[in-house]
Amino acid sequence: MQVKPSPFSDPDEESHAASQWHITATPGDYSSPVFDSGRDTENMEGITTPPGILNDSTTYYWRVRHRDNHGAWSEWSVETSFTTMRLPADVNRDGQMDAADLAAVAAAFNSPAGGPNWNEDADLNDDGIVDIFDLVLMGRNFGGGQEK
Repeated sequence: MQVKPSPFSDPDEESHAASQWHITATPGDYSSPVFDSGRDTENMEGITTPPGILNDSTTYYWRVRHRDNHGAWSEWSVETSFTTMRLPADVNRDGQMDAADLAAVAAAFNSPAGGPNWNEDADLNDDGIVDIFDLVLMGRNFGGGQEK
């Protein structure tokens, strides 16, 4: 997931030296964020979270502060929220659509809901059976995933 704030500005026209990014699942509570970049001198104008940090279908809240070249930190930005989505064919929910997901669909192939090999996550089109249509969806999305 990538977040981007409004552009850096400094009342003394100092240059942008670093940013710090926080992401939390609890609005207004950053005491134990799910992501804290620390002082970051590389991702100053936007950040992409590493794979595996955020859960699918979850609302998160983020804020950022900036540091100028004299070491002065800004106030934290206004909190902003976003909701993650589930990757369309990430059956095992590891952030990638790969051979492990294809194997899970294959293991559940021809299984109706409630059947002995049923895997709800392998029913990619939610029609109650893991079939050729799910394999087509897997093929369309194979190799995709979260940015690294």
